Amino acid sequence: MAILARRVFKVALFIGLFYLSLLYVRPYPYEWTESESRAWFAASSRLGVRDPEDLYYLVWVTIELIAAALAYMAIMKLWRRYRTSRRKPRRRGLFFCPSELTTIAHAPAFRSGLKPAPGTYT
Repeated sequence: MAILARRVFKVALFIGLFYLSLLYVRPYPYEWTESESRAWFAASSRLGVRDPEDLYYLVWVTIELIAAALAYMAIMKLWRRYRTSRRKPRRRGLFFCPSELTTIAHAPAFRSGLKPAPGTYT
């Protein structure tokens, strides 16, 4: 159930990012100049698209998908980094004796039941 919830959350996150890119990653609405319209007509005729505005829309949707995918990958990478940084064990407390400054170096001897050398551990 948790795996399904994670997958649904990831899909919803991507859809939300795509929606945000539709809202904010847009060119300013302006009329094409004559040279721009010739370029779009030439590109649409070469690609077999009847209307150059359809090609223009397809290009911008592709750009918005790329922007949403990059934002999604960045969020997932940051989340993984955050999760792994929280899971690392800390080296304080367990094998630390303040009187002799004994550190984790004596941990294997302690776990195996062997006694460390005299004067190194209390």
